[in-house]
Amino acid sequence: MMRSIRALTLLFLLGCSAAFGQGSVTELVQKGDELWLERSTSLEQVGRAIGLWEAAAHSDPHNVDAAYRASMGYYYLGRFTDEPTQKMDLFSKGKDWGLEAVRRDPRSAQAHYWYGVNMGSYGQTRGKLKTLFLVGPLKEAFQEVVRLDPICYYGGGYRALGKLYFELPGFAGGDKKKAEEYLRMSLKVEPCYTLTLLYLAELLADSHRDSEARDVLERLMNCRPPPGFEREYRQDQAEGKRLLERLARDGPP
Repeated sequence: MMRSIRALTLLFLLGCSAAFGQGSVTELVQKGDELWLERSTSLEQVGRAIGLWEAAAHSDPHNVDAAYRASMGYYYLGRFTDEPTQKMDLFSKGKDWGLEAVRRDPRSAQAHYWYGVNMGSYGQTRGKLKTLFLVGPLKEAFQEVVRLDPICYYGGGYRALGKLYFELPGFAGGDKKKAEEYLRMSLKVEPCYTLTLLYLAELLADSHRDSEARDVLERLMNCRPPPGFEREYRQDQAEGKRLLERLARDGPP
């Protein structure tokens, strides 16, 4: 995995240097978008897309679309990288581009979303205690997403707030009831987004509501990915299958 990440890093650098000769900022973003659609079949295409988006963002210091896309790309690579140090490096780069996107356009829900997602993922990779220091900024980022655009990234602001309130201990503001409300609000936006369903099932199982958790997991297992989301759906459904097996093994509380 370390070797593959180094190779991807080289692709970023090559992509950035080559991208300057590939057209206007708009064309660079569009070419990155085309490569992004191939993310489920090749992480190398994500690396190339990031190179194009970064080149566009450097060419136009006011372009928020390129900046938040670079943040999104780094999050994706971090999510599908196993080595903790590499994950933190990727999430850190994603956080920096997300913050830059927010700076370029504070009214962009996508900018706040990807900044928050990378920030939270970075803290979670370092450890839950580290995440506690980020609670305020995380809440602020995701509440801003909900305020600006509640349907942003398939109800992403609600989903992230639900996960945050579920993961936090009570003394730090954790609240399972509030977490469930946010997750169900996210599912109203996109009923078959597998990550939201997985989060809700985990919450229900943790609350000893096993029958409800199984129902949600059945919904998760029956979801079919839209083009480009195959890798995410495979991972979420694999996690869902493991949770179903644990519930079957442990039985009712």
